[in-house]
This record gives sequence, C-alpha cells and structure tokens, in this order.
Amino acid sequence: MTVEVQPVNQLDLTSQVQVDGAQQQGLVTLPAAVTTPLTAVTLTMTAGTDRPMTLELGHVLNHVMSDVIPDTTATVTTDTWTFTYPTPIDASHLVVNLTPISALAKVTVTVSAPDAAVDTTPIAVLTDTTSIANGRPVRSPFNPGQAARLTDGDDTTAWVSDQYPAYADIDLGVATALATIAVTLPVGTEIQFNLYGSRDGHQFDRLYRRERATTSTATVTCPVNGTYRHVRLLVLASDDSAGVQIQQVRVTGTAQPKAKVPTPPALALNTPTITAPTAAAVQQALAGIVTRRIGADYVDWFDFKVAPVATKQADAFQISTTADRVVIQAASGVTLATGLNYYLKTYCQVNLSQAGLGDHVEMPAKPVALAQPIVRQTTATWRYAYNYTTHAYTMAFWQAEDWQQELDWLALNGVNLVLDPTGLELVWYRFLASSGYQTEAIADFLTGPTYTAWQWMGNMRSFGGPIDAKWAVQRAKLAQHNQAFMHVMGMTPVLQAYAGLVPDDIETKIKACPVLLQGQWCGFQRPGILRTDSDLFAQVADQFYAAQASVYGEISHYYAVDPFHEGGDRADLALDVVAQQVLGGLLAHDAQGVWVLQSWQENPRADLLAGIRDQVADHVLVLDLYAERTPHWSISDPQQYGGLEFGGTPWLFCMLNNFGGRMGLTGHLDTLQSGYQAAQRQAQWCRGIGITPEASQSNPLLFDFFFDSIWADATAFAPMNIDEWLTAYGERRYGINHPEWQRALKIMTTTVYAAQYNQRGQGAPESLLNARPGLDLPAASTWGNAIVDYPTHQLVWALRLLRTHAADAPFATTGFQVDLVILAQQVLSNSVAALYPRLVTAVKQQDLAVVQTLKPLWFTALSLADQLADQVPLFRLSTWQHAAAQASQDLDDFSKDCFAIDALAIVTTWGGQRQADSGGLHDYSNRQWSGLTSGLYTQRWRHWFDQVTTALNTHTALPKTDWFSLEWQWVLDQSQCVAEAQPTALLPLVDQVLALSQQPLAQPALPTPTKPIKLMAVDMDGTFLDDHKAFNHTRFQHLLTQMRAHNQHFVVASGNQYQHLLDVFKDFEPIAYIAENGGLVKIGDEVIWQQTIPRDLAQAVTTALQQQPVFEDGLVVLSGAKDAYVDARVSPALLTEARKYYRHIQLVTDMTAVDDDFYKIALAWPGQPVVEQLTFLQREFPSLASVSSGFEGIDIIPKGISKAVGIKKLAERWGLSPAEMAVFGDNNNDIEMLQAVQYSFAMCNGNIDAQLAARYLTPADNNHEGVLDVMAHLI
Repeated sequence: MTVEVQPVNQLDLTSQVQVDGAQQQGLVTLPAAVTTPLTAVTLTMTAGTDRPMTLELGHVLNHVMSDVIPDTTATVTTDTWTFTYPTPIDASHLVVNLTPISALAKVTVTVSAPDAAVDTTPIAVLTDTTSIANGRPVRSPFNPGQAARLTDGDDTTAWVSDQYPAYADIDLGVATALATIAVTLPVGTEIQFNLYGSRDGHQFDRLYRRERATTSTATVTCPVNGTYRHVRLLVLASDDSAGVQIQQVRVTGTAQPKAKVPTPPALALNTPTITAPTAAAVQQALAGIVTRRIGADYVDWFDFKVAPVATKQADAFQISTTADRVVIQAASGVTLATGLNYYLKTYCQVNLSQAGLGDHVEMPAKPVALAQPIVRQTTATWRYAYNYTTHAYTMAFWQAEDWQQELDWLALNGVNLVLDPTGLELVWYRFLASSGYQTEAIADFLTGPTYTAWQWMGNMRSFGGPIDAKWAVQRAKLAQHNQAFMHVMGMTPVLQAYAGLVPDDIETKIKACPVLLQGQWCGFQRPGILRTDSDLFAQVADQFYAAQASVYGEISHYYAVDPFHEGGDRADLALDVVAQQVLGGLLAHDAQGVWVLQSWQENPRADLLAGIRDQVADHVLVLDLYAERTPHWSISDPQQYGGLEFGGTPWLFCMLNNFGGRMGLTGHLDTLQSGYQAAQRQAQWCRGIGITPEASQSNPLLFDFFFDSIWADATAFAPMNIDEWLTAYGERRYGINHPEWQRALKIMTTTVYAAQYNQRGQGAPESLLNARPGLDLPAASTWGNAIVDYPTHQLVWALRLLRTHAADAPFATTGFQVDLVILAQQVLSNSVAALYPRLVTAVKQQDLAVVQTLKPLWFTALSLADQLADQVPLFRLSTWQHAAAQASQDLDDFSKDCFAIDALAIVTTWGGQRQADSGGLHDYSNRQWSGLTSGLYTQRWRHWFDQVTTALNTHTALPKTDWFSLEWQWVLDQSQCVAEAQPTALLPLVDQVLALSQQPLAQPALPTPTKPIKLMAVDMDGTFLDDHKAFNHTRFQHLLTQMRAHNQHFVVASGNQYQHLLDVFKDFEPIAYIAENGGLVKIGDEVIWQQTIPRDLAQAVTTALQQQPVFEDGLVVLSGAKDAYVDARVSPALLTEARKYYRHIQLVTDMTAVDDDFYKIALAWPGQPVVEQLTFLQREFPSLASVSSGFEGIDIIPKGISKAVGIKKLAERWGLSPAEMAVFGDNNNDIEMLQAVQYSFAMCNGNIDAQLAARYLTPADNNHEGVLDVMAHLI
C-alpha cells in the first residue's frame, strides 16, 4: 500500500469512489483521517463526454447510508464543476448521482485546514454481476425514496421501513426462470419474510416462506422456481428496533424473453341502468324474503299491495286478512316488509334476527285472521343503518349470500337508508386512473379489506395490501347486486361524498395540485387532502363523482363524508369554506344531493355548518351517532355542533350499541325510548332513527326494541310499554313462555341494558381475559372499560333463571341458545373482574400461595370462555378465518396471505407495532371468540403467570414483556392454519359458570362508601340472627362500641314485635327500632312514627281468617300496640313457633273481640307455600299490604307501610342521605328498605327477590356472621 501525504487542504478522493453503473451513482468514502469539515467538492469530467449532464450531490453522516442529505442539483456543461458549501459540513460519505456516471474522472474535496493523509489504494468496486436484479427498478410505498437500494449491489446501503408488514417490488425487466433469491440483512436480525413472483406485476404467486429466525449470516439464500418478471419481498416481522432493514436482494436465474406475459386483470364493469321498480318487481323481492326467512310454502299466504296508506305521519302499513290470505299494503317494498315482520311477530310468534343470532320460526297451520284491519305508522321518515366501521369489523369478507340475509333483515325492520361503501375500491381505481395513476400505484395506495372503512374516513392508507385488483371488481359487482335489491325495495344506499382525499404525490399527476399532508392517526399515515379552497378542487371532485357514477349508476342522492374525521391537519383551511366547497362539488354532480354527516367527537363543527347554513335544510342530514348516551342534538351552545338541533339541520337519532366488535351485554334500553320520545316532543328537525354500531351481529334485543318502538297505532306517537314488549319478545324469541325466562329478561333490562349502569368507556365492560396481562388493567382496550356498575349477583340470577327448564325444552330456538351463551359469557366476565383485584393484591404482596390458588380459577375461566363461544358459529375465530379464505379464494397468493393476516390482526394488534402500542389500538377489537381465547389470550396469560411465579420464587422484579412481538407472531402462525370448532354440551358449561360465580374469590369486593356510613339497619330472622335465632354477642358488642365512637347508629329493622326485639337487645341499649315492618319506629323510649291497621279492616280480616277454608291449619298472630294475640285453640307446635318471634303472647278465645290497635296481622304455615293465601288477601283486601315474609309466612300491614318508611323517618331525624346508610335483609318484606339506600346488602343465602332488590350481597350467610363482616368493613 502506498500512502501519499497531502499537507494541503485539497484532497483527491478519486481512489475512494465506488461506482454503481446501474444506478448511475458514485459513492465517495471519506477517509477516517479527515477530521476537519468539508468546504467544497470539485468534480472533473472525462473529456469528450456529451454535455449537458444531470448531477445530484448529497452527503451522509456517520455512515448511516439510509439517510442521504441532499446538497444540490445541477446541470453540468463544463469539464470541471465545483460546489462550495455555504457552511462547512462533516460527512462520512459523498453521494454523486451523474448521468452518465462513467463521465466522472476525478473527485477532489476541500477541507477547512490542512488535514490528512489519504490512502490511495482504490476501493474495490462492487460489480454484482451474478444478480440479475442489480440496478433494476424497485417500487414500495414504504420509504419509496430508499427502495432502489435493494438492488444497488451495495451491502453498505439499506432500505429501511419503520413498520411491518412492509413490501417492495423489483421489476427484473424480463420474464426470468428464477433459481435463487438472496436477501441480505444485518447479521443477528430476527426476521420473517415471504417472497412472491409475478408475471404481470399485478398477481403474485408465493415462492418462499421464511419462518421467523435469527440470521447467522448476512445473506439468506432462498431456492425458488418458476418464470416471473417481478419479485416481491414481504417482510412480516423483525426484531430490529429501527424497523425493517434490508441491505440487498439478489436474484439469479435465466432470462426468458419469449415467455408469454399474461394480460393484466381487467377492471371493466358496466354501469347499471337505474329505472323505477315495478309493483311486480317489489312483490317478487318480498316473495324472496318470505322464501328465505320462513319458507317457500308460505309465499301464497301473503298479498303485497304497493300503494300508500292514508296517514298524517311519515310512513305507514296496513294489514288485513281475507278467507285465507294476509293482505299487506304500503307505499314501498321496505315498508311492506316491515308490515310482514309485524304480522309474523305479533300473530305467528316468529322471531327473525340477524344471521347467526338465532331465529324462531314455527308457523301456524294457516294464516291467523284479524278481526279488522290494523294500521301502524311512524314519524320516522328515515330509518338508517351502519357506521363506516361496521363494514370492516363485521362485513369485511361478506359475500352475496351474507349480504342478502342482512338486507332481508334490514328490510323486515324498516331500514330505508343504508350506508354502502361496498365497491369503493373500483371507484378509486377509476378515479385515480383518470388522474394518471397506474394500477400498481393505486393498489399501493389502497388498504386491505379490514381497513377500508378508515381509508374512506381519511384515517389511513397503504396498509394490509396491496390486494389483487380483481377484488375491486368483485366488490363492485357485489355492490351493484345489493343496490339493485335495495332499489326495488325502496331502500336508498348512501354513497361516498368527496372531501379532497388524494395520494400524497398527487402533484406528480396534476400540476400545481396543492396537497395538505394530514399526519398520523393512531400511528397510521393519513392520506393527504387536496386543499378545498384550491381552484382545482371542483375539477378533482368532478372526476371522483364521475368515477363513482360509472360504478353504481345514478342510484342515490345521499352521500357521506366527514372532513377531518378524528383529527387531521386543517392548517389554515377555514371550515366554512371547506363545507361550501364539499357541498358545492356534491351539488354540481347531483342537484338533489344530500350530504350525510356523522356527529362524532367534535364534528360537525359549528363553523363548518355555518358555511352552508342556507342549504342545510334541503342538502344536509346529520347522524347523532351516540344519541342514546351522549346526544348532541339537544346541546344549545351555538359553538358546539352549531347549537340546538345542529343549528336547525335535519338529523337522525342513532344508537351506537357496539364498539370495535367487542362483545358483552350492554345497552341503554330506557334512554333509547325516552331520548327518542323527547326528540319527538321537542325537536323540529328530527327526521328519524339510525343504528350505527361499529360492529353488528350483537345484542339482538336492542335492535328489535329500537325498530319496534318507532311504530304506533295512533296518530300521536305513543311510548311503547317496555314490560309488555319484553314479554312478547321473550315469547316469540324462545317459543315458550316460561315465567323464569321472562324474569331473566326483565333482570337484564334493569342491569346490563339500563342506561344508569352504562356510562363508562365505550361499549360493554370488557373481559379481562382478553387483556394484555398486567397489574394495572383498566380494560382490555385503550378506550374500553372493565368496571361493572350493576349488581353482578342480579345477573347471576338471570342466568340461573334462563338455565331453568333448558334441559326439558331442548333449546326451543337457536335464539335461546345464543342468549344463554351470551349471558353466561357476561356472568363469567364479571367473575373474572372480581378475581382480578385479588390476583393483583397477591402478586404485590408476594403471596405465591394465593397466586397458585387463583391461577387454576383463571385458566378455568379461560377454558369456559372458549368453550362457551364454541357453541355459536358466529363466535368462533374459525368462522371469521373461513370467511376471509372464501372471500380471497379467486385472488392471487399474496392477497390470500394478506386476507389471512389482516383478519387476525384487526382483532388482536389491529395494525403494526406503532399502531398497536403507541397508537393504542391493540385489542380494540378484542372478541370473546373460541380459538382466539384458547389461542392468543391463553398464551398471554400463561406467559404472564410463568413470569409471576419465577419472580416470586426468585424475589425479583416482574420483567417487562414485549406483548406485541408475542401477539404478532401468533397472528403470523395462526394465519397459516384454522383451529376448527369442537363444541361440547352447553348446559354443563353454564353450570360451571354458575359454580365459578359462587366461589368466594370470585365475589365482588365490598364497596368503599363515598361518605362515612352513619346508619346501619339490620333485619333479624335470616339476616342478623342465625338459623338458631342467635348471634355473636361478643363480636357485636365490640362493633357497636366502635360504631358509637364514630357516631354511627345501629338500627333493628324487623317485622317482629317491638317487645320481642327489646328482649333480644336488652344488653345493648340504647338502639333504634323499626318494628312491625315499619309500623312502629322508636329511638329509646321515644316514638318517632307509628301506624296501625284501621280497626274495621282488622275486624274484617280477622273474620275472614276464621271463616275461609284457605286459612285453615295456619298460625294467626295479631301484633298489637299492647301485646300479641293468638287463638287459644292453636296447636302446641304452632304456639311454639309463635313464641320464637313474640315474647309476650296472650291466648284469646275470640280473635275478633281483641281490644287493641294492630300494627300487623301475621300468618304462617310452617313448611308450606303461601301463594294461595297471599293471592286471596291481595284480592279481597286491596287497601292493605299483604307481603310474603318468607316461603311460609305473610304479614298484613297498612298500605304504604314498610321498613323503608322507618328508614326514611330516621334519616329525617338524623339528617342522613341514602349514601350515608347501609341496610341488610333477606326476604320480601325487606325489598323496599333495600331499594331505599345506596348501600343495600342482601344475604348471600337470601331469596331471589331480596337479592334482586339489593345492590350487594354479603360475603357470608347468616350462619357465618355475614352481617357482622360487612359492618366491620363499613365502620
């Protein structure tokens, strides 16, 4: 080696130039000896080379070849060219792009001071002669500026993508019989990738699949075969913190210039011709619904008459019957279908739900005749369906049969306005092609099928694909088929409006097209938007609408778009101008057009609506998306949503009853009705209702109720009686009217479907089984919630009641089975929510024994959750995977792989690592699905429990887990296989769920009151006293002393005689008493309140008790102000029973002659039910209250008297609120008291009515000091 020392500040670096002829690039390596900044670069050209030449100069810092900093671009016309840096720079390399690079003869740099000795030994030029990919063009939407480095022949450069999956396509220039594809990457990188080949650049065959492994060498060589022109590298996973880094892709093979190149996929599709539907077409469509939903045998039962029904309301149908036919009349097919459904529900006890949620179809032998025609009408002009996301979380892979079932269901429920982005992919192909984009670039821009909803809303682009262009045509054909049915039925599809979405590089296709880059949404890159104030906006909007009309035809006047949905950068755009331009572009295409806007988060903003104020009445429709919980229409502040009713804009009252497809029981049943009723009374601009769930096929009861509630038989809209509706719903859904099943439904309406218990987070309380494990889990998803506010023991009762008779009714309907599964899932989820805080405490306290006790319960819950879901095909991961596979069966291998991966990603990580973690999207769409629970969720919890066990055994900290890597690997592994369902018997699973719910560790923790408890009131028998009429005197005395120290009052609230209570607590005075079920209230010797039965009524009751046979052989006790009285002829056994509750008893010969005022008349038939006696008393003496005091007893008391009255009197005396009182009871005569305060406790062994009235259960029963345990907690 010879070293020439240059003691001057000019250095000749010609020997350090590495030339890449394919890229027309020279890479100049600055010697390590150069330590002072560069001030200038001089290039000398070979004499005689043609001029001018194009030159680009850049430099690299610290050998980071992926980041070239551009310095200048020039046109060279002379032999010597010099560039002087405005400010001296540091650099490790210079990059010279010169065409032709062969003209570069010499490179000289000037440094700021005499500096270095330069090694003049030439650097070996990498002449990658064996790779036919060398120098070939590369295309990728991921860091496209660096994609060419994959084929530059230089292992020191790299293509870097900050996320995966990421792909790059190499065009070999000619069809090639491939031999190997070698991928070079940093040694030690753990990476997984696939390789694909294509003959036409559109459809790709899978060539090689490399499972995730650590690279031990720099190059992974993959044997492949087949003749292809294009090679695609898809990087699926990498452990590199910088993302994906690939240094080189080398291809070997033999060129096949004569190989036949397939014809690119045709994107041709004829534009449908839209004509008015005939009555015959409508009737044929309705006959199809009858055939599909109840059977072809019943088509002849119905005559459908297409004619308006006289009504002052928005819409109506009429039903009448002839000798053997049912005649249904309405103005449109959809309203006729609504009338059909009404007849089937009301007169045939038929229940038709969404596909997969269970139907009940048992038709009568002949049509049920009506005594007279009936008319039902509605004020709702529009009945709308869907959120954009419904089409992703539920419908991403739906085919024609799936859609037909859904459209039938929509029609049967009166839906006449349907958001339908199906087929928009082809619209975008045509729209962007009209701007000069090639098919490949358009495919790069579009997302995969599970993500298109967010692309149409402007949230993301270029993820989950590119998908075979045939998919776009298939979806458009499907849309045309669906919309043809809708059109015949009188259902209007809502198409897409244009608000400026464009690819970021649109300026390369449309000159001077001003684009606003939109930044990110949850870690995804948003598409850019064309400035709506640009002169070009109208032109581009016209191109979009022309493309859309070419796909759908002139099918609708309704168009949806939400500018800046969930964020986006408006820069200096004025929203009023945005609105004017968007609506202007729409109306230029369709003068009757209506812009449909979602009212979600801050949209629509007041200034947006202000810009089109004079047009909103005729050309805008706002969806109040979550009106049952957070209505926007009633906000009067003009700065929010334009003020009351969106500033006088037509709007719809919508129900958003699902988020992300997350499962669980939730709803706002009461506010669905009351909120819409309020709109009917108060609003001038409400035009109907809508269902806007993020995912559908859940909670069928809510849909049935909401759709039914808008139809009435009177001119004035009357509220529907929820209890009556619920009874009818249960009968038709289950086919059998078991009182227990009806009661189960009633419990659900006061718990999971009650608005007061559904005010947290988004959607149902999530199952923590679905969460990433940890010690601080607020929920499974970022925006979700796992706190259950309703009394969970009440839902356990609902499950017990629904389980009753299930064995003898062998699942009368599939709807019953679905409901039983869903209810069991929720009860199980609630049990897990109770287990979790105990698990956290055990880990934090390093109590390995408790952890080991809880662990099997946790995995039992995981197993039960999986097996329950397996009972319902809709709740199986395999069903979702099969749908993805079926949807992609005619597409190329690459698309098949994308569909398989995207189907799993959306319900787990949602996207890549950036989106899952920093974007917060992981588990947003968690599902209680079989396969997913036994797969990913169980795997995560097993990993975490192993970590916990190790940490506790070794006394070390719990390590941090890279959950995304575990989850993503599961996605990749599972995408290659489908775990088929293996359902077991359902009823044993339900029994196991109920058993788990009774585990002490699965009981909810006792509440922590928000205010100090100042009153504790206890019932006696079955509550405070054990079954031997005793209690722990020592412990009670200790607690009573503490209570008095904290100024807390102890109250005895009993149906017993006051004198008897005094005897029981004689050693603990002074205390307050509510005796005789509230008839007498005393503090010490002071009577606070008392009320007795009027003497004439008492005389009448006593006479009836002696004369009516139904009361024979019973015990009668007259509980009076002076004493208690029993007939002297009573049997010794009954007298002994009476003395258990009455210490002072007089035996009398004539019960009707007793001179006293009675607080209560008590009856008992020990060991026997008292239903018949209770019914008699309630019928014959309605002015008195006859209440069951247990299985075998009845208390007759003055009307309006209860223990709750006594509680109220004491609260008034002591100035207490319901939040400062706790009460305990076990039976029916405690119900009012349990409902009167915030902290009510029923005994865990109390009866169902008491437990359903109470907010909480005691952890232990009355024989194990359950009351004293809770008292100790509350002091």
